[in-house]
Amino acid sequence: MYGVGDIVHLTGKISSRTGTSAYTLNLLQPDGKVITTNLALNNGLFSWNYTVPSQATFNTASTITTNRAASSSGTSQTSLYGIYSITINSANGNSQLFFQVSPNPQNQTTISPFTIETDKTAYMSTDVLNIFGQALPQPNAASQAINNQVQVSIYTQTGEQIYSGFANLNQGGQFNVLVPMQPGVWTTGNYRVYAQYLTNNARTTFQVTDSFTVSSGKPQLFMGTDHVQYLPGQAVLITGRTSSIISINNAYLTFGLTNDTVISEGQVASQKGYTLKHAHSIF
Repeated sequence: MYGVGDIVHLTGKISSRTGTSAYTLNLLQPDGKVITTNLALNNGLFSWNYTVPSQATFNTASTITTNRAASSSGTSQTSLYGIYSITINSANGNSQLFFQVSPNPQNQTTISPFTIETDKTAYMSTDVLNIFGQALPQPNAASQAINNQVQVSIYTQTGEQIYSGFANLNQGGQFNVLVPMQPGVWTTGNYRVYAQYLTNNARTTFQVTDSFTVSSGKPQLFMGTDHVQYLPGQAVLITGRTSSIISINNAYLTFGLTNDTVISEGQVASQKGYTLKHAHSIF
């Protein structure tokens, strides 16, 4: 078990009976990248050092769909933490061993063959849930190609299944799945995530807060801008929500000067008599 900035020191001995002088070391990283090194032998002995980077580099996730009824797979969450595989190859065979890089190596003494996490422990019902983890890399490419999916299921605190899907493993054994939430469906409470890969199982939990309510009363609209004042040419970001879940998917925004607008039969006009243009927005 190692942490960021640590040095992995590998030593070994090759039997003189092999009659082979050329050996190759492949380091398979959690993000699927492979580092290849030729091992130099000295009287049958070899050594190799690898320095764990001093900080993690995070990949961008796949495009998140605006269709909250769907889910999509993304790239690996991180290219640093996880299980690393060392394989030494020669014409007569190969040998494989593993080590793991952890954000808390002092509290973790053994390699976890299968892990699952969420990017946060608490979400709003309008968020996108990011689930990621890693399975122990398969010993060869053929096994990895056949067994390349993790089953992911999410249950409510009352035991109802709210999501079920599959996530693809990359070459390094990492997986990532994005689940867009939907107000009214993802209600306030605790949720459990279960994952299964071959005979391995893992689980984690998270919380959801749903600030929306299902009501037949008169809905209210809440809006806000990212700034109070702007300069000419700047973009104005407007965000908002309704007080309850409604079946309307579109909203129309109209911009006018303060104290110079008149609203009549759904039309917004200036007091000078001309109709103000509106912009189309999608919930």
